[in-house]
Amino acid sequence: MPGRRASSALAALTAALAASAPLLLLATTAAIFTSTGANAVLALYAAQSAPEPQRPAAIGLFVLCFQMGSALGPALAALLVLT
Repeated sequence: MPGRRASSALAALTAALAASAPLLLLATTAAIFTSTGANAVLALYAAQSAPEPQRPAAIGLFVLCFQMGSALGPALAALLVLT
């Protein structure tokens, strides 16, 4: 996972400092691929670590938390920028 952290940090830094549209597009693409890869890895971990009868609930809770983070993160960032 250290590679994913470095990739996401680099994508965020590039997006913050981007002076051109192609560079911003590259940073956005890297962030999307990093997020998708992390989602897959963590969903697999959640499914494997839960007991068999509780796996559907564990995966459902994981997806709920991931989606809530995806929804609330940008809203919080926008709120911080606007204040």
